[in-house]
Amino acid sequence: MKKIGFLLLCTGFFLSCNKEQDNTLPIQHFIPYYLEGTYTLDALEDRTGMVLSIAEEGLKRVPSPDIQTAGDQARERYLQIAERNGDMTYNRPAYYEWPNRYALADNFQSLSVTSDKYWDADHPAGTPLDDIMEFCAWSYAQFIHSQYSGNEYNSVRGRLDQLNADQMQILDYELYIYLPDLPKIRFLRAPSTEEPHTLTLTITTTDGKVHMPTVTCIAKPYDPETE
Repeated sequence: MKKIGFLLLCTGFFLSCNKEQDNTLPIQHFIPYYLEGTYTLDALEDRTGMVLSIAEEGLKRVPSPDIQTAGDQARERYLQIAERNGDMTYNRPAYYEWPNRYALADNFQSLSVTSDKYWDADHPAGTPLDDIMEFCAWSYAQFIHSQYSGNEYNSVRGRLDQLNADQMQILDYELYIYLPDLPKIRFLRAPSTEEPHTLTLTITTTDGKVHMPTVTCIAKPYDPETE
């Protein structure tokens, strides 16, 4: 179940570092932290997909000005992201889960996967596999864009060739929680032969940046009907 694993240790740490902050006072931003850095891909243990994550080395936390430790440079970067996302008028008390919420700093324009090997007759080496890859994530965009009403997070799920930029905004990224809450890409069809494939995910952000993380794995098909 989503969001059952918030770490009390992190909450305690945050509160101990912010004793002077009155959490009954309204905070301006719903998202307390954005994360940015170098994207990586890791194969799921069951080999039915891969996880999109950020390498710990170089990972950068961009804190909200609502957090007293935010410096001037971080404040400027945060406000740039928050204004783009429309998260400027939350103005509600910070309840205990608030400091444990993280989102990706990037919004995605498109995602595309290719393999270095022949996948099947419809997908020769180097051609997009987007029609047989499914993206699964959680997003805060609908809640924020609805003037902070409704569910705080909503499921994003669809084939890569059917997703649009509106669906890939303000994506949840749990830094210290369990694997299911990270963005994933599932294989809807297995390759013709069971052998290692080096897969490249091309991420194009709404800011025009391009990231191309890779992973090598032996892919197995995932059946969404089994959930």
